[in-house]
Amino acid sequence: MRTDTLVPVADDSLLSREDWIERIRTRYGLGDVLSARRSLQLFVQMHPHDKVPDDLQPLLRP
Repeated sequence: MRTDTLVPVADDSLLSREDWIERIRTRYGLGDVLSARRSLQLFVQMHPHDKVPDDLQPLLRP
């Protein structure tokens, strides 16, 4: 069984925007900050006009 922390970040882009944000939240909540940050960076690149939810803003900081 694959958990969200084992799914490659690139696969997140195959999800709907809403599901993708939830995947990022799941990664972040499970403590996989690096993958959550990478996924959010990819999300922002692909959807630059979408607002990043407040709870995920810390992932945008270096």
